[in-house]
Amino acid sequence: GLVERMGRITGALRSFARNPAAGQRHAARLGEAVDNALFLLETRLAAIRPRIARDIEPHLAVACDPNRLEQVLVNLIGNALDAIKDRADPQLSLHAYEAGGMVHLTGRDNGPGLSNAAFARLFEPFFTTKPAGEGLGLGLTLSAGILNENGGSLTAINHPDGGACFTLALPQVREENRHVG
Repeated sequence: GLVERMGRITGALRSFARNPAAGQRHAARLGEAVDNALFLLETRLAAIRPRIARDIEPHLAVACDPNRLEQVLVNLIGNALDAIKDRADPQLSLHAYEAGGMVHLTGRDNGPGLSNAAFARLFEPFFTTKPAGEGLGLGLTLSAGILNENGGSLTAINHPDGGACFTLALPQVREENRHVG
């Protein structure tokens, strides 16, 4: 069982680290990308044990290389886990919806939210709210860049009931136009 698990982890990490072919357009099923990101974060999820509310229709596909999308999701979910790691009742919500030819995925945590100072510099390279040695401050910058390269965007707000909300948006790919590479 351990060898099988190590094989799955190694395969997931190899896939995660692979660079997409330049100029090649891909499509990714959003739900599968979320599953893979959660798998890569399994150890952290087991330690924090958040309640995860997930609302993602299985047919939703976006114009983005699956590996690059997983990189974005690992970063966003990882940041949310950092925000809720000391909460008595850690919660993470992942909600996807379609609007205007785009698929939006909002990840919300029940952490402390973002300060005004953090909002002002959120997507700046090397800006981090984490303690020294725990982050380079490149995750959100790189994530926003990946999404922009694929015709999408990344936005952030504080939820009125508390916690931070990050929403990624990518062009929707209809099943009949889906190309998997």
